Amino acid sequence: YEIALSYFNWTNKVGKPFIKFKNAEKNFWALFIFGMKSPVFKMTFAQVRSKPDRAVFFVTGGILVKKNYMARLEFRKVNDEVVLVILHDYEPAIPWIIYKYTQALTHLFFMWRFQKYLDFRE
Repeated sequence: YEIALSYFNWTNKVGKPFIKFKNAEKNFWALFIFGMKSPVFKMTFAQVRSKPDRAVFFVTGGILVKKNYMARLEFRKVNDEVVLVILHDYEPAIPWIIYKYTQALTHLFFMWRFQKYLDFRE
């Protein structure tokens, strides 16, 4: 869970003011983009499926998410040097060709920058 919180807090710092994670309730997180009232991505922490080295979040909605209640975001610490961030069974609400060149590239960029941040911390 610590890695997930680091990612949410880091995203809020580097994405400011355009991208922001909000912790609306105890186990509920939502990602907002500047100027939009509705979240683009909503997820719920799956405490039962998580472990100290693995945090699982069920993707529960958002305007960029196709209705698929199997989607989940997982943060897994393999060892002191390896962290995996995995988006399982996600289906974008936008057409694949648009997703591939917009949302997917943005996600890839943020993951690359987060990796650099983690490398720098150590």
